[in-house]
Amino acid sequence: MRFCQRQRDRGQVLIFAVIVATILLFMAFFLFDLQSMVRLRARSQHGVDAAVLSAAAWQGRSLNTIGELNLLKASLKLITDVDPTADDSLEGLLESVQLLSDMQVRISYAGPMIGVATAQQAAKNNGLRTTETFTGHWRTHFDEYIAPGGVYEATYPPYQGYDWLPSYQTMLEQAIANGVACQFVNNRYLSGLPQLIGNGSDFLMDVGFYSAVHSNHYCWFYRRGISYSDRYDFSLIELDQNLDDYFPGSEFLPLYVRFAASAPHIESNAMLLDRGFDLLDSEQEGYDQITWGLFEDNVAGKAWDDTGDYNFVNSFLRSDFKESYTYGGAAARAILQAKPSLILGSPSWRYGEETADDADTLGDALSFSEEEIQGGSFESYGERLSAAEERMRSLSEAEMVKTSAAAKAFGHLDETTPPHAAGVVLPVFTDVRLIPASLIKANSTDRNPEFMMFLIEYFGHPSYPAVPSDIRERYAYFISAIERFDDNASGFRTGWLTFDAWRASWMAGPDGVPGNADDRQDPCHVSGGGGGGGGGGSSPGPPILH
Repeated sequence: MRFCQRQRDRGQVLIFAVIVATILLFMAFFLFDLQSMVRLRARSQHGVDAAVLSAAAWQGRSLNTIGELNLLKASLKLITDVDPTADDSLEGLLESVQLLSDMQVRISYAGPMIGVATAQQAAKNNGLRTTETFTGHWRTHFDEYIAPGGVYEATYPPYQGYDWLPSYQTMLEQAIANGVACQFVNNRYLSGLPQLIGNGSDFLMDVGFYSAVHSNHYCWFYRRGISYSDRYDFSLIELDQNLDDYFPGSEFLPLYVRFAASAPHIESNAMLLDRGFDLLDSEQEGYDQITWGLFEDNVAGKAWDDTGDYNFVNSFLRSDFKESYTYGGAAARAILQAKPSLILGSPSWRYGEETADDADTLGDALSFSEEEIQGGSFESYGERLSAAEERMRSLSEAEMVKTSAAAKAFGHLDETTPPHAAGVVLPVFTDVRLIPASLIKANSTDRNPEFMMFLIEYFGHPSYPAVPSDIRERYAYFISAIERFDDNASGFRTGWLTFDAWRASWMAGPDGVPGNADDRQDPCHVSGGGGGGGGGGSSPGPPILH
């Protein structure tokens, strides 16, 4: 009897050992993946730091070169050394000024675009790869606006006699062909930011709308005054081109300079005298018609004299920024995304091989019956689970490591005077530093390029709303959210009715009669609340899978 018992007990240690070994192996793989994530995070940060420093350095070089040409315009060499030489007539003076001004405008394009190229190379030198989302965003912008026959060609003529568009096309096309590894997020587009026009356009331009639909987050809508009974005809939505007035210079890494006639500049005269140059006589005929490179001061939130963000950031620093370094204008802010290679693999929410007959999600597999279970059915709960899985899938397919950085070229006229105080651009930029990213305003187009590409390619398509299948497939996440919101038979809409009934019952209190002392607070407006089914706090929520 004892022998038989020992026979039955044999092999149990082996099974236990296999289980322990499996757990230990899993832990080892997990630690290896964690190390890979940390190393990629560090490498990404080094890459984006190098990219913005390189970009800001070229912004500084470009401004200095424009400043040197300003000094040349203010010196006697304008009529002695610049073609046509030895011609002090009005026509000769203006011809010399035009030659230098053309060079300044060229630099306002070429300098930043060289910065773009060196920044991308700096990121790649740190082992980072190009990102299709970023490259696709630039390509969409190029094809829509900049390419031959595009919007810019039909809208913006040559600037002060200089045909700027062909060379700009060539430089940007080459940058796109080489691939984009880091995305600058403070670009300034002549095309402006895409705007939707029509009923419902305000929330269609909010990326949170699409997340709220896929996660059945009904409180998101109530907090914005949107109820179940509201209806919208999205087929009438239009995309507004919203073109900006022309400004000289590259849209990427903009310098925020302009070129116009201006009064004499004392600082430039003093700088010329220090260098031993003779000043151009201010009584010289045509002197008041000289075009100078000037700091731009009328760009909301990005002008050189905008210092509001510095005052905010100073409260978090050990010491304030020096007064001479406190200014807006040209800067470089970038983001970088990278997906690590993991032994355990990226999170996956698909089950088995995909075929026409197999369930695409676990929710589809559960949607086999309309039998009622605890206030719902297998089918309704399956729809909710499918929606949540789609949301998780979109998260799992996104890049997992994101980094950002900002840098700026610094200079000053003296210890307390920033460079833009002169009005005219001067060659005073001597240093490049990393700065808090929050000091540089980012625009929504660059922060979320995939979403902005969706707005342009979907709502701006000539056949909208009947867009081609390739666009529907590319932006399935966003388009499916719009369709679920608009379809009364969708799980999102039926769940909204369930949520409305629960919300009213909850607020009515234990006696079920609203307007009494036992009424509860609206679950969508609980102070300090979170984003659960009931809208936050510890309040219970309806049976909706978020």
